[in-house]
Amino acid sequence: MKLARTTRPLVVDKKLHYSNRGGGGSHVEYVYSDTETTSRIRLYRWSEPLSDWEEIDASAFGEPPSR
Repeated sequence: MKLARTTRPLVVDKKLHYSNRGGGGSHVEYVYSDTETTSRIRLYRWSEPLSDWEEIDASAFGEPPSR
């Protein structure tokens, strides 16, 4: 089994830039926090038939305990 933790800056705002002209493109600009972060933890299991890591769904463990 493998446990992976990803920590990234928190997205504070998302701005969509576009033009009303034909053929004009659009793009999204993200504004990140300088002080706050967000973390995501993923659990993987080795799969012999795939010869690769397979992510395990957290719902397979049941409901989290209530606080």
